[in-house]
Amino acid sequence: MKKNSYFTIQKRFFFGLTIVLVSFLCAHSVKAAVDKYAPYDTIIVGEFVYDDDMVATTTPCTITVYNPAGSTIASSIAMVSLSNGWHYYSTSTLSNEGLYPTTMTCGSTLTGDLANLDKTFIVSAATSSTVSAINTHIDSVITAASTSIVSLIDSHIDSQLTSTVSTINSHVDATVLTASSSLAATIPTAVWANSTRTLSSFGTLAADVWNVATSTLTTAGTTGVQLSLGGSGGGGGASASDIWSFAGRTLTSAGLSSGSLAVQSDVTGAVSSINAHTDTASSSLAAVVNGNTNTQTAGVTSAVNAHTDIASSSIVSQLA
Repeated sequence: MKKNSYFTIQKRFFFGLTIVLVSFLCAHSVKAAVDKYAPYDTIIVGEFVYDDDMVATTTPCTITVYNPAGSTIASSIAMVSLSNGWHYYSTSTLSNEGLYPTTMTCGSTLTGDLANLDKTFIVSAATSSTVSAINTHIDSVITAASTSIVSLIDSHIDSQLTSTVSTINSHVDATVLTASSSLAATIPTAVWANSTRTLSSFGTLAADVWNVATSTLTTAGTTGVQLSLGGSGGGGGASASDIWSFAGRTLTSAGLSSGSLAVQSDVTGAVSSINAHTDTASSSLAAVVNGNTNTQTAGVTSAVNAHTDIASSSIVSQLA
C-alpha cells in the first residue's frame, strides 16, 4: 500500500517507519497560529490529504474535539472527504469561550500511515468585535482614501480636459478661419481666370433649357411650373383657363377693345321697350280679330236663319 503524505496550507507532514523492505519518513511541524472564531460562528476544520505520488486521496479521516474544560465534545467523528483530497469537519454550535484542543486523525498503525494533526482553535467573543472594529476602520480609511483619490483624479482630469479642449478649439478655429479666408480670396479668382471654364463650352445648355416642353413641367411648386402657368408674359400668375374655371368670377367694367358689354341698365331698358310694343300690338291685333270675327259671324247667322226659315215653312206646308 502506498504511504500517505499529509499537507495543510501552512505545513506538510510525512510519517514513516523504517523496516527491512519498506521505509517511512515522519515529520511534524507546529501550527504557526491558532484559528479564532466568535461564538456560534461556523467553524470549519480540515486538511488536504495526498499519497506519496501526490495524488488526492479519500482515505478516511476522523476528528476529536475537547472543550475548554477538557471534556470530549466530538470523539472520532468521521470527516467529509472530497475527490480533490479535502477532508473537513464543520460545526456552528460552540458558544463557550476558550481553547478547543482538536486532533485530526488519518490512516492507521496497521497500514503504517497513521497521522495525528493538531487542529486546535479558539472561540472568543473578542474575535468578532475585533474583526468588526478592524473591518469598520479599514472600510472608513479605504472609503476616505478612495473619495480623496477619486476627487483628486477627477479634478486633475477635468482640468486637463478643459485645457486640452480649449487648446484644440482655438487651434481649429484659427486654422478654419485662415483656410476660409484663403479660399474665399483665391477660389473666385482662380475660377474666372481659368480659360477652360466648363460653362463656356457646354454646348446647347441654354437652348436645351428653354426648349423643354411645358407639358413636362408637372412638379407642383417648381419654377418650371410657375413659368409654364405664367404664359408668354412670364408673370407666373393664373392662366386664362384658371380664370374661366373659377366659380366666382366678377367683371368690374363693360368696356372691350371694340365696343362694350351690355350692362343691367341696358337689359332693363330693352325689356321695357319690348313690353310696350307688345302691349300695343296685342291691342290692335285683338280689335282686328274681333271685328273680322263679328262680321263673319253676322253673315253666317243671317244665312243660317234664312235657310232655317225656308226649311221650316216647307216642312210646315208639307205636313198640312
